[in-house]
Amino acid sequence: MKDKIVFVVPCLRSGGAERVMILLANSLVEKGYRIEFIFTMDDVVSYELNPQIAISINYRNRNPLGQIKFIRKYMRQNKDAIYISFFTYQNLYTLIAKTFLPIKVVVSERNDPRKTLYGRRGLEWLRSVLYSGAYKVVFQTEEAKQFFSRRIQNKSVMIYNPLSPDLPDIFRGEREKRVVAVARLNKQKNLPMMISGIADFLKSYPEMCLEIYGEGDPRDPDMKSDLLELASKNGIRDRVRFMGFVQNVTEKICAASIYVNTSNYEGISNSMLEALAMGIPCVCTDCPVGGARMFIKEGINGYLVPVGNDREFSHALYRVESDKYMYKRCYDAAVVLREALSVDVITEQWENVVI
Repeated sequence: MKDKIVFVVPCLRSGGAERVMILLANSLVEKGYRIEFIFTMDDVVSYELNPQIAISINYRNRNPLGQIKFIRKYMRQNKDAIYISFFTYQNLYTLIAKTFLPIKVVVSERNDPRKTLYGRRGLEWLRSVLYSGAYKVVFQTEEAKQFFSRRIQNKSVMIYNPLSPDLPDIFRGEREKRVVAVARLNKQKNLPMMISGIADFLKSYPEMCLEIYGEGDPRDPDMKSDLLELASKNGIRDRVRFMGFVQNVTEKICAASIYVNTSNYEGISNSMLEALAMGIPCVCTDCPVGGARMFIKEGINGYLVPVGNDREFSHALYRVESDKYMYKRCYDAAVVLREALSVDVITEQWENVVI
């Protein structure tokens, strides 16, 4: 029997990082590892988890101190395990919990490290101190890695997100007249820019619509109604559709004409990678920490636009729709991407980290 690996998470609610953890955990189980999840905040699981994977849930005190105590108690009873944490605050709690315990903790930065702690200098200092005590720190982009000290960089590893093995084949037929986005309804995703920037395009192509897949964020309860009001002001209320969270989102979007992402900041968007791997041209903001620019090749499989620039966003949509050879180039690029980001390839990279 191989090593025991424990993923420490608030819960497994819908989200890109959560999906990556599920893919990795399921793949590692198939390779013979003993896998367990610690849920520190909730018992929600939005994705299919291998039944061999155990779950321990914190049903008591869920404030930061309560989470740390719960993790530490588990660690004392499972000192032989290797622990993996993906979310910045969860990383801090997990590293605090391991203080003076002979335990390996691997933490991963999934987003722009300048944004995840909201500029709180004290917490940024604490993160630097704690990350120095991690076994390994996993980054997705070089730009994110450069934010940290040389000491942390020296124990860092670069690993991209894997593509799901259930991803639909690269679409070869006539594409449906839909522009699609997969985004939680919050400020980070800058959906007002998306709606403002796409208005003229939709008016020029009356057969087109915008579909936004993703659930609302409890921190922004009025976001959807505000976006609908903005769509009405731009004269495209009947052309913007909020689809909510769907389990099989890749099947829903695989035949779309264009994928869009207007985030103010982002690590590597899973939905963008999946769209590229299905041969969908992508128009995305070139936001920190540089995930999109690593995979979008200008004029080959999409276009990058400046953050917050709805005019350039609109121009890029027109360029994609008017380029009759774009889909052939996207197909060729998708074939290469699928090989590079297969679950087997990425799982092996994670194995090299934890072994």
